[in-house]
Amino acid sequence: MNCPSCAQTLDASQLVCPQCGDSPEYGAGFDPEADVRESPWAYPGESPEDAGESAASLIDGTEPTIDVPLTSETTAELPAVGFGDPSQYLAATHQPKVRQYLPVSPITPGSIHLPAVPPKKRRRALPVLLLAVALLVTGGGAAAAGYYLGWFGRGTQPSDLMPAATAAYLQVDLDPSLSQKSQAWAFLRDLPEVKKAVAGGGADPKRMIWDAIVASGVDWASGTSYDTDIKPWLGDRIGFGLLGHHDTPAWVTVIQVRDEAAAAAKLRSWISSNSQDYDVTTRDGYALISAHADTDFVLGELEQGTLAANQAFRSDLAALGDTGVLAGWADLAALAKLGSSDPGASTAQGRVATALRFTTDTLALDGRFFAVGGTAIDTSGAGIIGDLPESTGAAVTISGGAEALPLAWPSLSEMGTFGLKKADLEALLGRNIAVAVPATTLGAATSASSSEAPTLGIRITSDDVVRARRALHKLPLDSMQVVDQVDGDVLTAATSRGYLKELTQPAATLSGYGPFSKAVPDHARATSAVYVNLAALRSADADYGEYGDFVTSLQSLGAEVVPDGAGGGSWSVRLVRS
Repeated sequence: MNCPSCAQTLDASQLVCPQCGDSPEYGAGFDPEADVRESPWAYPGESPEDAGESAASLIDGTEPTIDVPLTSETTAELPAVGFGDPSQYLAATHQPKVRQYLPVSPITPGSIHLPAVPPKKRRRALPVLLLAVALLVTGGGAAAAGYYLGWFGRGTQPSDLMPAATAAYLQVDLDPSLSQKSQAWAFLRDLPEVKKAVAGGGADPKRMIWDAIVASGVDWASGTSYDTDIKPWLGDRIGFGLLGHHDTPAWVTVIQVRDEAAAAAKLRSWISSNSQDYDVTTRDGYALISAHADTDFVLGELEQGTLAANQAFRSDLAALGDTGVLAGWADLAALAKLGSSDPGASTAQGRVATALRFTTDTLALDGRFFAVGGTAIDTSGAGIIGDLPESTGAAVTISGGAEALPLAWPSLSEMGTFGLKKADLEALLGRNIAVAVPATTLGAATSASSSEAPTLGIRITSDDVVRARRALHKLPLDSMQVVDQVDGDVLTAATSRGYLKELTQPAATLSGYGPFSKAVPDHARATSAVYVNLAALRSADADYGEYGDFVTSLQSLGAEVVPDGAGGGSWSVRLVRS
């Protein structure tokens, strides 16, 4: 056939003249992408852009995919197959095949059929896959990826079986996150119990704890086999709660179980054999143990709500992050009222939360406190412990002593203050006070044959260093010589001139010493801190027996308190190994 506009010879399959651009079927000005938008081939729900792509596919020879319901009306609208003119040829050779609610497309030579409009859910597969790979490669590890993708769940927690009115709570989790499990075994690897368990083919913490209970010689554990009497029903989590029942505290213990009937039978037999008046109630995969006098009260409180649903509890534990192998929480005001003859007399307020966690070289009891009130501490003297010499064997530092003195003064004045007035003690405590001993003195203290006088040092940051110096020399120090030096608002004193020089002109400071920084990681902001060099405490000729490898690996112990505003902050106690 020929183009009606320019007489160019065209094939029957050509919709647009390559010479002038007109359409032999639709006439001049035909726009396949725009005009098809009103075409009956644009199936319901198709966007104009997608309809344009369908039109373009007719031009380049590919087949469109159309997903429409198959009805009598639909089949009636399909064009008849014929070859009398180009439009009938086009309708026959490009006729879309329809299947009821299923996308279909014929396979053309040299092509592979893909749905024209992929399901939206598939578009999320690649980002999720990339995220999983990133987590695995960049340090999140299998534990983070598994948590994000839901490969494993934490399941019911002991707090789900504790009443919302619980004042204090403690949980033990022997199946913590993957990272905690691997790091715990790495930290404890030198213990003989761990070595034995690993050599036996697998470390089972529950078996190790049971063996320790049996070794302690308790009567109720005798004659009980872990493998046959305990392992089949014992779960991995246990929780302890304390709440008030009238004027007395009520204890609640919940133990995760795999077989509620077997667990209840064994627990009740232990209780009966010890003539204890306790009840065992099973629910939601846990055995709840409570005193018989408290059971109805506890179950009634539990129906009113759970601790896990307590918003303060949830937010406090979330602030901790990973709850590790042990976690605790307490409402200080509610706890102070338990067993008190005058509940209104207590001024306690706020909450605390804590978690015991491992890294490969630290065991840390980390915690946070919330809204405990009190006066904000002057932190200008914080961090002084890090300026002590690297040779320090032990040190303790406290900030805000002068501010806290008015609360303690009535009791101190009754006990005696060595002739010091309140103003003297305020100057002596100052904004910050640190007491230290060198590692050599600490090591000598562990030797029974040592007769050397201990070497001590003190650094005080005070607003009145002159008065602080006079007050220091009034203290009875067992006739020890005390030498001192004042630099600005800092008073430094020691029991020897050599140690005074070491304190004021250290060759290296604790802040640059690895075992100290791991034990007191936030020392620059800590208002209170304690540090002990454990290596200095070890005696070269000491025999630690089978625990020698673990004991000799221990390097330092530290503790710190870091306030983050009036009434809030964090604290930690850390054991560091090599």
